[in-house]
Amino acid sequence: MPSASQPLSERLARQVRAWLVRLDTRVLVGFVSAAGLLAWIMPWPVTVFFFAVACVFAFTAAVELRDGRAALTAYGVFVLVWTVSQLALFLLEHPGQFREATIQAALLGGRLFVLLGLALAVPLAATPLMLARTLTWYLGWLVGAEKWVCFTLFRRKITPVLAGGVWRAALALCLMMAFFPRSMRSMKELRRSLLMRAPRLPLYKRAGFMGLAVLRVVSSQTWDMTLAIASRNLYRPEPWEWPR
Repeated sequence: MPSASQPLSERLARQVRAWLVRLDTRVLVGFVSAAGLLAWIMPWPVTVFFFAVACVFAFTAAVELRDGRAALTAYGVFVLVWTVSQLALFLLEHPGQFREATIQAALLGGRLFVLLGLALAVPLAATPLMLARTLTWYLGWLVGAEKWVCFTLFRRKITPVLAGGVWRAALALCLMMAFFPRSMRSMKELRRSLLMRAPRLPLYKRAGFMGLAVLRVVSSQTWDMTLAIASRNLYRPEPWEWPR
């Protein structure tokens, strides 16, 4: 329970995250997917509503997640680049229509932020393992449809191929979610070390050192994850199935 001495922002962020954690991961992923689709194809009032929801999730991630602020900064730069690009391209195609160009650019930027902000709700509520099992559960519907088509329409003349690869997709997703934050933290620490130990190092030499160091760190992490998968016997379908 958050104490009264904590800032209001931290208490609100913890309450939002606690509410997200109580949700079923399948429901949360379905909501994020449906909300992102609706925000992209529906009129602007729907986008504004989901923009407000995305702002809440983004604020919570910035407070609660270890790399939340860094991720939010990267998302902001991404959205800003695409928004400015949309504005410039619209003005090149329709010179003088600055008002319309601003509206179109703002709508694109808002929709991109909605997609990225809503996606931040997933790491707030789910571990990589639970998200991988959620992917397996959703892909199970696709596997069932494939089996029905192969066995009913084609009378077993075609062999289903998706069933054997679902758990591999879940394993790949779990590894990606675990690998990417570690790599980003390693790059951040390497950059800080170079700035502290060699502040006058030329840019091209610094880039070369960063490239070699990142390759060494990534290869080491890959080996560690390979050993972890082998020692826990995770290279099989059973650990990635949704609990019954």
